[in-house]
Amino acid sequence: MGLFSATNNARAIVRVFIWALCFTVLRVVTLSAQDPRTVRLEWDANDETDLGGYIVYYGPVSRAYWWSVDVGNQTTFPIGGLEYCQPYYFVITAYDENFTYESGYSNEVATLIPCSSAGAETMGVFRPSNGVIYLKSSNSTGFAEAKLLFGIPGDLPIAGDWDGDGVDTIGVYQNGIFYLWNSNSTGFEDLAFGFGLSGDLPVAGDWDGDGVDTVGIYRNGQFLLRNANSTGAPDIVFNLGQPGDQPITGDWDGDGVDGAGVFRPSSGLIYLKNDTTSGFGDINIVFGIPGDTPTAGDWDGDGIDTIGVYRSGLFLLRNTNTTGFADVQLPFGQTGDLPMFGRWGTLP
Repeated sequence: MGLFSATNNARAIVRVFIWALCFTVLRVVTLSAQDPRTVRLEWDANDETDLGGYIVYYGPVSRAYWWSVDVGNQTTFPIGGLEYCQPYYFVITAYDENFTYESGYSNEVATLIPCSSAGAETMGVFRPSNGVIYLKSSNSTGFAEAKLLFGIPGDLPIAGDWDGDGVDTIGVYQNGIFYLWNSNSTGFEDLAFGFGLSGDLPVAGDWDGDGVDTVGIYRNGQFLLRNANSTGAPDIVFNLGQPGDQPITGDWDGDGVDGAGVFRPSSGLIYLKNDTTSGFGDINIVFGIPGDTPTAGDWDGDGIDTIGVYRSGLFLLRNTNTTGFADVQLPFGQTGDLPMFGRWGTLP
């Protein structure tokens, strides 16, 4: 009996409900390269013989959809005219050929429209269990555009623009050794050098405003930073936080130079410094809970890095460095993964 059969309404409704919950049919395929305010959606076809078409529902709030569009009987559709700096959430429904029945919502997918056509940093995760990095070309739900094998289990991920070409590429830190790649593709590393000790936590940023990211480490409340990606003594040393804190770095004020910060897992407190000197945090925020992993990036493309946390396969991101609820929630990866952000360029 068809999904939309009028002879058994109760059974039809139950089958629609099961279909909506059991199958992840909707995906955000890509943001348009010509206009980042356009999102292309794609979904798996419904195989019912009396299918009439699909309706896309969307809006800036999860599970509260302000607009809808009947897209007919096709399985991909562009949604344009979206606003910069705004998250959007999408679902689809199916309806029968007589426009009598409409299914329940599909799985919800989400994307974040950047604040300018220049684009934004997008997410990725590193899986310590197998050394694989998964990168996304947009801040949206769905599968990774790139799956790259780097490092070995137990490595710590890092990302930055190591050669000043405007593209962030990946790296790993392993027992006091940095391994850096100048492209997001598999192969041998382009740079390998020692800095720090086993047990240190790696960081990266543009500490001097020259357009090239360089590495550093965090050790028991102290940052030790290099202005070159090579072995040597630290060029910058300063204290921030305490043993047990986790480091984050970013351009918190949009001046083109990265500052530092720490996340305190015991309390969810974040302390940010606009420069790389010892002292109290310039910005103090409560965000996250014990067990979260901190992250930072310019995910809305406004030129200012803001904070976020990664929790059991879910990114929770703020668009301002202030206390409050997450502006964007994006599932990606799985429990145990480690978060990454960057402007990855064209992914393989």
